Amino acid sequence: MSTSLAAPPFAEDQLALLRRLLSEATPEQRQWLAGYVAGFSAAAQPQTAPAAQPATAAPAAAPKLPLTILYASESGNAEALAGAARKAAARMGFAARVLDMADTTPADIARVPNLLLIAATWGEGDPPQRAEAFHAALFADDAPRFDTVHYAVLALGDRAYAQFCETGRQFDDRIAALGGRRIAERVECDLDYKQPAKAWTEAALRSLAERAEQAEQAAPPASWPAKAGHPRLAELPADRKDVDGRPSPAMTRGQPSPAMTGGGVIRVDFARQADIDLDDDPGEDTSPVPAEVTAHVNLNSSRSDVETFHVELSLAGSGLSYEPGDAIGFIPENDPALVEEMMHLTGLSDDATANALTRELDITTLTTGQIGRYATLIGDAPLQALAADPARAQEFVRDRQFIDLLATAPQRLQSDQLVALLRPLPPRLYSVASSQAAVGEEAHLLVSRVQWESHGRIRRGVASNQVADRLAVGGTLPVQVKRNPRFRLPADESAPVIMIGPGTGVAPFRAFLQQREATGASGRNWLFFGARRFTHDFLYQLEWQDWLASGVLNRIELAFSRDQSAKVYVQHRMWEARRDLYAWLQDGASLYVCGDAKAMAKDVHAMLLRVIADQSGGDATAYLRALQQAGRYLRDVY
Repeated sequence: MSTSLAAPPFAEDQLALLRRLLSEATPEQRQWLAGYVAGFSAAAQPQTAPAAQPATAAPAAAPKLPLTILYASESGNAEALAGAARKAAARMGFAARVLDMADTTPADIARVPNLLLIAATWGEGDPPQRAEAFHAALFADDAPRFDTVHYAVLALGDRAYAQFCETGRQFDDRIAALGGRRIAERVECDLDYKQPAKAWTEAALRSLAERAEQAEQAAPPASWPAKAGHPRLAELPADRKDVDGRPSPAMTRGQPSPAMTGGGVIRVDFARQADIDLDDDPGEDTSPVPAEVTAHVNLNSSRSDVETFHVELSLAGSGLSYEPGDAIGFIPENDPALVEEMMHLTGLSDDATANALTRELDITTLTTGQIGRYATLIGDAPLQALAADPARAQEFVRDRQFIDLLATAPQRLQSDQLVALLRPLPPRLYSVASSQAAVGEEAHLLVSRVQWESHGRIRRGVASNQVADRLAVGGTLPVQVKRNPRFRLPADESAPVIMIGPGTGVAPFRAFLQQREATGASGRNWLFFGARRFTHDFLYQLEWQDWLASGVLNRIELAFSRDQSAKVYVQHRMWEARRDLYAWLQDGASLYVCGDAKAMAKDVHAMLLRVIADQSGGDATAYLRALQQAGRYLRDVY
């Protein structure tokens, strides 16, 4: 005997709509939809007397408003802000989740109803490395539409760079161009980002909550079929708009927008405050503690034209701990001679201002915005004309510092006027050059003096010159640990490791080898190191040679750029070893790059593409992106 399914009680166009909805829905959305249909059916049943009702289970809890918080992070700040936003959203009753751009695609994000996007800009307007694939796909010709996505963007950046917050701007503009509906204006944050980020998060969450509440109030009762032309629609206000000026679909159709709420009755505790704590950053130990300097050694020879200092800090009794790949941060002190010159140019002499300029304020960085504010403050016409011309202003700030602005038009200032012109002094981060498995309650740093000449002045790096000139054994630094979970040794201790770190970029790889030796890891280790001269600049030379002799380090490639007429860098050694380099990658090796972002990291990346293309004959870009997705191509560049 055969059986057949009953004919579906839907018209063909309705069936097509249902099939399309279910095929594109995520498992979470399908599960929610099943509950919604059951609740809708129950609400539509005729009510009978309580005595006639059999005992039933308690109704299911109302669904929460879904929210995706997507971040693109390089140093961890955007990731920490995303975590804080998720906690705040959860307290308000949202069903919030956090996603790294490296773990998703634009096609997936185009299906979420509500989106908060937090993006950092890296270098000169580039997206963070883990967001590169997402960024490329979003700007591709076949990028998906975002018509049902309600979103807001928080952009992080540094005004010292010309392309300030460029990545956040690009994401915001592109999503809008693809049909996304902006629910809060983009906020662009400088280094002092915590308060603007908190205000943006509160505003965005409140906007989503308000829209959801308005959509629910505008919906007809469940017993009324929501049909076009229903007389209730005429009662709705006609002037409710999205932030970008377009009519909201939830307001014009007279029913909750699936894009806004996921459908059905949502639950958001509208009365609750967002209560955002941006100091609760799991990526760092937020309270600096004093660490005594127990060693301070220049590793370069006396005939070198560079100075690189190995610094050992005692963490005894501090409670601080770290892992290889983490960084140690401290807020440096400005050069006393530069502070004195600034005080002289502004006619200030009080100790409070001197202390603020020394320990609290960034007195070296110059931005175009500071030109305009200073010109307005002192009423200087030439400076005002300079500030009004973006190209000229950008050219002026290039390789100049704040002292140059004051020297261009000296003016007596009040202390509060000078302070208002300056940014907070940011901490400096240095990759830890040690493993606690080997050194115990110590942390080792590798710091190279930064010094150059421009526009007739000697320029000095703030932190590196403090370490070089004003730090000595017996002194202290107030330090904190900055976690870097994206730059860790493989969990599998038998996995091979390739490390590329010229100059001070070799610091974390000293920690890696200390860790691998201390734990008895069996994985092979290969180091690429470069510096200027073998005789004068081979940092930690004896240690690498000892590890080679013991077998902890299996291979080392050296590139000393000034030891021959043609300069040789680590990328040249990569090409020479291309066959073995590719073989190690094919054998599961993780590849790490640490050091200069502007030149070295880009050159190494380009050489990796060349090596892979040469050895595989395939799509090198896709190969590297797959390594990134698998957590096997990791960079810590600065």
